[in-house]
Amino acid sequence: MTAQSFNWNFQGRLVALDQGAGLASRPDFAALMALDALSVIIFDPASRLHGSRLGEHPHVQIFNGITLGDGRPLTLHACLDSQLSSTRAPQPLTTLPAPLQRGAQVLARLPVRSARLDDLQGLKTLDWLVLDDRHDNLGILQHASATLGQLLLAQVSLSMLTPHAGDFEFAPLCQRLAENDLRFYRFHAPSHLSQFPAELALAEPRATQLHTVQALFIPTPERLAQLPPQRRLKLAFVLDTAYGLHDLAYSLLAGVDQGQAAAYLQARHYLPAASHAATTFTLTAEYSPAPW
Repeated sequence: MTAQSFNWNFQGRLVALDQGAGLASRPDFAALMALDALSVIIFDPASRLHGSRLGEHPHVQIFNGITLGDGRPLTLHACLDSQLSSTRAPQPLTTLPAPLQRGAQVLARLPVRSARLDDLQGLKTLDWLVLDDRHDNLGILQHASATLGQLLLAQVSLSMLTPHAGDFEFAPLCQRLAENDLRFYRFHAPSHLSQFPAELALAEPRATQLHTVQALFIPTPERLAQLPPQRRLKLAFVLDTAYGLHDLAYSLLAGVDQGQAAAYLQARHYLPAASHAATTFTLTAEYSPAPW
């Protein structure tokens, strides 16, 4: 597998499950799929991808009107801004930051099915789990123990502004994932809200209020040590291509092949270009070219 001038050299595809279409909504999703290394299953309960042609991709499956959960029917609160549509009960608009209030207006309440992650048919393995912040992630994880035990990476979106009912759940998430040998590694890709009024129509408005952040979880050191080389390479690949975590990717590569790890540093321009031997001649009495 080649990406950005580096041969990853792993076999098979990396399988991702995208709950809420957050992964599919990334600006670089097409570029990630172009690497020909991913198979992505998308649960899109709010139909955020309606009209998209992503479903035509041979390695993308989209399931509308269904969400991960406990297997019981749920209600989708469809909002004016589909990015805020959720199966979690919405808060009163007056408790939300002003930039969210209009988009958080509930237009309809729709029935949706839920499926337990551990009960999904045909999902033999799962490497990368991506959860958005619009659904009950703790509830989802309560029915995912068998699946969590095989994950290489979990990305869980957290809202700092709690646009839906429920407390900030970072600590319980960490505990639940730790029970399955997944440890919190870092926060990634924060998004912010701007306090400038929209009617100002500014060319480049600043946004300073932290809105959402992605929490990344990776296997514990003990579990990493037990991963087969091919699984280590897959984890290094997604850390590099999807998150730019070069130091952690290098550490995983070094545990598989020191030569490949050195080539990775070269490909990511962490090492100076290889020097070339000098090709100059020194004139001596034994070697003096003719003057013509």
